[in-house]
Amino acid sequence: MSKLVTLRKLGNRLVLTAPAGLKDMVGHQYMVNQLSDGSIVYQPIGAQNIFDNPD
Repeated sequence: MSKLVTLRKLGNRLVLTAPAGLKDMVGHQYMVNQLSDGSIVYQPIGAQNIFDNPD
């Protein structure tokens, strides 16, 4: 799925809207990274194991 979205400022945050076709993903968490070429990548976070992080 490809869709053009616009980065917006909302208060002190920057917001990228998601297409309505992703409504079944509401509540899922994503890790966001910006690559050196300017690309922004959202990666879904699976179930977290509390023993993976020593803190």
